[in-house]
Amino acid sequence: MFKKFESDQDAYNAVYQHIDRLSNLWPNFPQLKSFRSCFSCLMLTPDKVFDCGHAVCNMCIRRFGHRSQFEKHSFILQACILCGQIQSQSIFHLIPPTAGIRTLSIDGGGVRGVIPLMFLQRLNEEVAELGCTLQDLFDYVCGTSAGQSCIFFMYSY
Repeated sequence: MFKKFESDQDAYNAVYQHIDRLSNLWPNFPQLKSFRSCFSCLMLTPDKVFDCGHAVCNMCIRRFGHRSQFEKHSFILQACILCGQIQSQSIFHLIPPTAGIRTLSIDGGGVRGVIPLMFLQRLNEEVAELGCTLQDLFDYVCGTSAGQSCIFFMYSY
């Protein structure tokens, strides 16, 4: 590899070299799958799973994907990085680096549970006009007593 760098003045960057090395290993990767470590970088925990079952981290999605022109924090990968299989879902949406975990916690008991339920129903109608659902706005949802009923309503809507 060092001889290649020394002899080639127009050597391509590390990303393309990594893709070259991975493509040489494609015959060996179909059976290897892990959800504990990203086999592309061997450093981070995988976040996204391809159709073929391979999982890679968000950093590798950013590194090897092409930025979407239409959506911010979205990347396009036509094929799996590890085995080259063409993907049916080629757009990967990543959480912005400044975003935290979006949590909805509902507590209620008895008749008081009607108020959050009505509020969620109204909120769901408002966000429907924007083209999304209320479920898309939260990463984690929990509730106690009547709050559980509100959550059930929200996800059965």
